[in-house]
Amino acid sequence: MERVWFDQKSATVGELVTRLATDEDEPEEPIYIPSLQREFCWSHPQIEDLFDSVLRGLPIGALLFWHVDGETAETEATYRFIKHYVEESAYPTEKKHERDERWVRNKSDRLSDDEPTPGDYTFALDGQQRLTSFLIGLRGTHYRHKSQQWKSKLNSYSERQLYLDVLSDPEEQDGIDDDHRYRFKFQTSGENRTEDDAYWWPVPRVWELESITEEIDELQASIARSSDEKAAIKRNLNRLHEAMFVDEHLVIEYVSDMDSEVALDLFVRRNDGGEPLSNSDIAFSQMAVYWKSEDEDPKEAIESYVDDLEQRFGEYGFGFGKGFLLRTLLMLAGHPPSFRRENLIPDNIRDLEDVWNSDAFDKAMDEAYRIVTEELGYGRKCLTSNSAMLPIVYYCYQNLAEEPAESVHPTSPIRDRMDYWLCITVCNNLFTIGSDTVLRKAQDHIDANSFPILEILENFRGRGIELELDEDRLQTLVEETDYRSGSVKHLLLTKSYTDDRISGVLVNGTSGEETDEANQVQVDHIFPRNKLNDDQALLDRGLGETEVDVCKRDQHRLGNLQLIPENQSKGDDDPDDWIRDVCDNGMTTEEVATTHCLPWDDVEQFQYDRFEEFCNEREERLFDRLTDSLTLHGDIAET
Repeated sequence: MERVWFDQKSATVGELVTRLATDEDEPEEPIYIPSLQREFCWSHPQIEDLFDSVLRGLPIGALLFWHVDGETAETEATYRFIKHYVEESAYPTEKKHERDERWVRNKSDRLSDDEPTPGDYTFALDGQQRLTSFLIGLRGTHYRHKSQQWKSKLNSYSERQLYLDVLSDPEEQDGIDDDHRYRFKFQTSGENRTEDDAYWWPVPRVWELESITEEIDELQASIARSSDEKAAIKRNLNRLHEAMFVDEHLVIEYVSDMDSEVALDLFVRRNDGGEPLSNSDIAFSQMAVYWKSEDEDPKEAIESYVDDLEQRFGEYGFGFGKGFLLRTLLMLAGHPPSFRRENLIPDNIRDLEDVWNSDAFDKAMDEAYRIVTEELGYGRKCLTSNSAMLPIVYYCYQNLAEEPAESVHPTSPIRDRMDYWLCITVCNNLFTIGSDTVLRKAQDHIDANSFPILEILENFRGRGIELELDEDRLQTLVEETDYRSGSVKHLLLTKSYTDDRISGVLVNGTSGEETDEANQVQVDHIFPRNKLNDDQALLDRGLGETEVDVCKRDQHRLGNLQLIPENQSKGDDDPDDWIRDVCDNGMTTEEVATTHCLPWDDVEQFQYDRFEEFCNEREERLFDRLTDSLTLHGDIAET
């Protein structure tokens, strides 16, 4: 490969902002954003810091530009800069703003294939956040959501411009106001003197002025009350104008004669010293280049699909990040489900599009989560990681890709092995070996006709992980699991109920609603922990000091935990009072005891001096219930 051409130049802020391609402007020498860049995400204070630094002459770091032409210019995925930015992704970006029909965006807009691009142009490989910040501060706006307003409504956002206090003295500001010397602030309005004798002047006006001198003269005549204020106006506005349009203090490193893969490598190396480039970002950048689809941007398509999955399975607590979707595509395409750089080669990325466009992909996702939630009875809180779902998705995909169908119907033995797989990942911490390693072995063994869990697990013999879930292991789990035990706690409690309650699942919820903790099946203490921690109250109940210590020590034991939607009203009720309340709603004490594996159905026996006895007997009942409901090692046999 030929040596990459390199040069270094300097420019003013104004020169570069003029060249930034936006929804409103396509300049002659445009600068675009390449697919491998992250989305813009700077907040008001970060942009204010940037402008303060530039006016003070502080270094802000070199920019890295990549000049592209020829075939590279025709094939690269190209994005515009955001001029009017909104922080919330729920903003209706498909609509122009009602007041002046501007495009307000949360994500960069990609040029469609039918939009003409110049034969050569420049990519901002490093510096997008700073360039977009200059664009917003000098020519655009930064929208902020109004609290307690609908996020999908245009009028639920306040439009803010960058303002400069032209009456402030930069020398007096040293060490004050978060170390700013020049007072910049995003506001909804300005151009009036405030109680603290500030005058906030809109920074975008400096872009439009024909003469900064005339603006200074007019402000001095209209608002200045002293010679010091006249001097401040002149000093601040002259410095703003010089910093934007005169000072060539932006250092730019130009590279050219470089293909996309070299550009990616350069970008990753450049970012190693700063905020790391996530592996999913790298994969997205490759997808935008190598996917052939002309109808949709891969980033937008996957983000939209993530939202769709959450609509379907959000009531079970599942979330679906873009990284998880990309890992799924890799696994289904037959590649290692890992974001290691060597896996993200062009041929592999192209394979992902074939999976994405197949009918089997979405059906496999839907079927896998249906099996896990509706047939096996798991919610997200019962699993240590979303990655535990991937072998089941892979099995469903193999079935649907081999023999197209609308649904997957695993046999009872295969469903038991899926159940055992999920239990092992949680109860025996299987993924501590390394999720990539575990998933790759599962991928090697699973096909459309088998889910050979024991054969998969045998690969990890000698790795220091308990590979069997039998009655001895279950007994240990029941004894050692407590309120702080995370997914194990949620799994054991969920499986100890014979009805359809699942820890973390919405009660009478609608799929896709925002999860509200008050509307979930939750883990709660049967003997309330506040009362188990109240030494004096326990002593007043007639307990001895040893019994008080036991109450405090054992308050979080599995034997004192339950899953109830009723906890919205239980609060700190004693167990006997809570049982009576439940019975008032139509259950008998025997039914309550059976549902929750309680050792007694006589409410009078639930006394604090019997707390240790209660926990011991209830854990025995939980163990018996779990041996029936869990798939244990002895319940499965490989064929």
